[in-house]
Amino acid sequence: MSAPDRLTFIGGGHLAQAVISGIYSSNTSWKDACPISVTARRLEHMEQLRDSFPKAFATTDNLRPAIWGTDGNSAKSGLAKAHVVFICTRPKEVPQVCQEIASILETLQGLARPTVVTMCPGISVSQLQSWLPEGTPIVRSMPNLPVTCREGATALFPSDDAVSRVDLVASVLREVSPAVSVLPEESLLDVAASISGSAPAYFYYLIESLVSAAETHGMSTETARNLVVQSCLGSGMLSRDTDKPIQILRKEVCVPGGSTEKAIGHLMKSRLPEIVQGAVDKSLKANREMRYVEK
Repeated sequence: MSAPDRLTFIGGGHLAQAVISGIYSSNTSWKDACPISVTARRLEHMEQLRDSFPKAFATTDNLRPAIWGTDGNSAKSGLAKAHVVFICTRPKEVPQVCQEIASILETLQGLARPTVVTMCPGISVSQLQSWLPEGTPIVRSMPNLPVTCREGATALFPSDDAVSRVDLVASVLREVSPAVSVLPEESLLDVAASISGSAPAYFYYLIESLVSAAETHGMSTETARNLVVQSCLGSGMLSRDTDKPIQILRKEVCVPGGSTEKAIGHLMKSRLPEIVQGAVDKSLKANREMRYVEK
């Protein structure tokens, strides 16, 4: 089960659109044979989705038979073995969505039952299991903002029923997220949220600070931004494409007694690692406290 034969996105917001756009613009071998459906709450949003993705089926009805392959118009009707359903709504709407689609999931047994994937923090596998029919394969995912330009990093955690299907989910998300990691423990999703989830903000803040420092020495904002952003991109690509430890890469930039070594020495004296650790700890604490509580 390495490729999906049907994809459904419940909620057609930015995250869903990023994944759909990534799939349609990719060279993956399965995209043309895989029906994609996306739902929206408002009629005008549905029409916008139809304009943006003419090959996809857009609807305002989460139970529309056509999005589940149970409409009788497909040779695979009711027999899909690699159907992935992404719930892309706000966290507070997830329980209602789960309870709504539970009725149709009940009618699909065994391999015909889709894998349900959530893309939000704060809702555990056990909570999802309480809202969905017993035995439903569930995967929690934690993507980050760069999925919108197909350069995301995503962490996954499957329920026991979804262990054999997590590679299928990963194959879909890799179209917008080159780095996909399957975690051994659900609690590590909170760590991922504090690291890769928050990392874009950390990097943006560093970029802001470097640009501001350049401005104080007379460089224009545009020039500083171009130089800093490209340096950020290049450094990331180099660290991705080499087997060298990150510490070695850093030291290779620092010529003994040179200006960069002096700059790094200042950051060390300023206890940058401790500052970063404190920031991550704050984020982790907030993520662990972000638990959905039914009212």
